[in-house]
Amino acid sequence: MHSTWGIPRNSEDAVLQFPVANGELTRRNLYISHNETMSTVPNSYQEDTSQCLPSHFLGGANGVNQKTKPSDEVDELLVQGLNRLTFDELQKEQDDLHGVADDTAERAERMTRLLGCLDDHLKEVKAGTAYESAERINKDYVSERDFRLRFLRANRYDPQASADQMIRFFDTKLNLFGKDKLVKDICLSDLDEDDVECLLNGSTFLSDYKDRAGRCIIFHLPALRGYKSAENELRARYYLYMHVCQSLNSPNCGIVVIVYHVGHFKGTLKGANTKQITLLLLGMPWRIVGSHMCFEHAPSAMLAKAAALVAPSKMRAKMRVHRGTHMELQYILGSYGIPRRSVQQLFLSQDFVFDHQLSWYHDCIEKETASQQFRINNLIAPNENDVLYLGRKVTGAGNERLLSLAAQHADWYSNGNSKERRTLIDLIIEEVRKKNGRFLKPDSTGTSLEELPTEEIRVKITQLFRNLKQRSRVSSHKVSAASHSESAETVQLVENVRKEDVLFGRVYDHPGNKGLRKLVEFKSVEYNSSTRGRKKEIADSIVADVKRRGRFLKPTEAGKWAEVNDRVAEMKVSNHFRNVRRR
Repeated sequence: MHSTWGIPRNSEDAVLQFPVANGELTRRNLYISHNETMSTVPNSYQEDTSQCLPSHFLGGANGVNQKTKPSDEVDELLVQGLNRLTFDELQKEQDDLHGVADDTAERAERMTRLLGCLDDHLKEVKAGTAYESAERINKDYVSERDFRLRFLRANRYDPQASADQMIRFFDTKLNLFGKDKLVKDICLSDLDEDDVECLLNGSTFLSDYKDRAGRCIIFHLPALRGYKSAENELRARYYLYMHVCQSLNSPNCGIVVIVYHVGHFKGTLKGANTKQITLLLLGMPWRIVGSHMCFEHAPSAMLAKAAALVAPSKMRAKMRVHRGTHMELQYILGSYGIPRRSVQQLFLSQDFVFDHQLSWYHDCIEKETASQQFRINNLIAPNENDVLYLGRKVTGAGNERLLSLAAQHADWYSNGNSKERRTLIDLIIEEVRKKNGRFLKPDSTGTSLEELPTEEIRVKITQLFRNLKQRSRVSSHKVSAASHSESAETVQLVENVRKEDVLFGRVYDHPGNKGLRKLVEFKSVEYNSSTRGRKKEIADSIVADVKRRGRFLKPTEAGKWAEVNDRVAEMKVSNHFRNVRRR
């Protein structure tokens, strides 16, 4: 049964704005909690809006009834926390909560000034953080205008708050994915099988519907949570959250978060990882405009209210705990501008959630594949003066010229101090660029080339000087390794070739060679984006997979076949990966 206000009787709260004369009551009026039925409200509730507050807000000392229930005391503490905000701040948070669109205009001059202030704040707080590491690796990535604007919009154009959020964002990214992926957009190939399983279980999914202000709605279904490790769940959520963030390119960049624990999705609440998930949510470059926690029973709702007490005041102003049946919650959330259909679809079954998430996952695969193809079609074409870092020895004119410059100044570098060495390196970089040369490396997908940041170029040239100093020792080591490889290359002669064998030489149509090419193509994206050590592990795993059924065979001068050792087989697999990358 519903009241004349269209709110269920057992609703845990409602946000109703009435013309109350007293300023303090007006502020409290923004958060009204109904823990009892509507009969606890004065009889004049429906007739006289000036007496709309529940009795436990108006009676007793300090506005609290002496016979309050525990839930009333929690509500009073929540209201006291909101009193720390100014009325204008509260009104902004309430506009967000109820889907009132923010029509702030972004003037170019103002945005430029705010971006400058953001940069100043970052300089003050970045020391020793993951952001500083990311800036050293690729300053263009962290300084990209649209990327920084997302953080400004998420914090209502407050440069200091935006700087703090950027620091948290990169700290979180470093912890989840490591330094290698700190300055690249995370894609599906960066997730392992356990991460993808967490992504598909439906515990977090993006609704097809938006609220009345056109903002995204994210559902959290705690009863569906399942993961092998906490990191798997966090990485999966990071990918989904960033997928949402990349679609928020307007000033109205808010999202609505709904925790739904009703009906099919009512189960044991899993509290593990909650703190890390909250920090992840708060670190994303978006503004959480509303957080709704929906429960069917009072004890769970009471726990959620108690947990809300530790939230910051501004966040608390946008948090609402609701209690009711599935049908009642549709009307409650509808009063906040959330379409009823977005909640109705949950009532179908858990299978709907799984199918929805699987369809979204396939869409992501298609978009990332299309993006890769676009990069392939728009490759940077290297010229003869470019210095190429392709993960293998390159003999182009640009690389040879760089080597010659380094060899000419090797003694100067060895005898100089750190300042003199840096000056020398900068002179060499300038000399390369005078000839229209660039320093290029494969991008994160391995399908295109991109220019190295200046700091990374300095690191590369420093390593080149070190290599020159140890050249004789390295050369002798290579000769020794080559002779050892040749002596151990032939293991045994074989009489018959099986279809599972991989044959060396110009053999393309043999079934074993075709199978190897398929394995390499399947692993190529992961291989190209991996470190050198991880690449060796991938190649070794493919060798082991082939040798479960077949062998790696090399022709002999006698016209027979000889099985090669694992080292030679691993070299052939690595060569296949390089051939795939060149296509």
